[in-house]
Amino acid sequence: PDRPTVFDIVRQERKTTVLYSASKTIPPGAILDFVLQRGTATLLVAPLITNEQVIGFLVMDSVRTDRYYADEDLNLLDQLSLQISSAIDMASTFEQTTRRAEREKKTSEITSRIRETLDIDIILRTAAQEVRQLLDVPEVTVQLVNPEEETNASVKL
Repeated sequence: PDRPTVFDIVRQERKTTVLYSASKTIPPGAILDFVLQRGTATLLVAPLITNEQVIGFLVMDSVRTDRYYADEDLNLLDQLSLQISSAIDMASTFEQTTRRAEREKKTSEITSRIRETLDIDIILRTAAQEVRQLLDVPEVTVQLVNPEEETNASVKL
């Protein structure tokens, strides 16, 4: 079976990992190619975690073979990854909130246009047109069914 990559290990352990002699300890693949191209001696990988999920990695590499990273260095990297994760989480929350507000605004605008008339055909036509534009689909059908009269009204746009 394949050996786990440094990213698999960091994802599982959720803490910064240091690989000394990186080119000798990393299995063949894209990561090793990266390490060899850059002449990396040491690879440091810290997890980026939001909502209890690893969403990415903070990766640093050094070509120095004489550099040892102490616990305080790793703690600093952990703190940086936490700050980066927090910033990503805040930006993501802001984007979601902005999208939600835009959807609510569009819904309100559509509702206002639909309520501008009491004519059912115009209401159906407006609803179909607005939904088609909002969702960017080629066709929308709005259909009313009157079970008592076994008739229906339909608008297709």
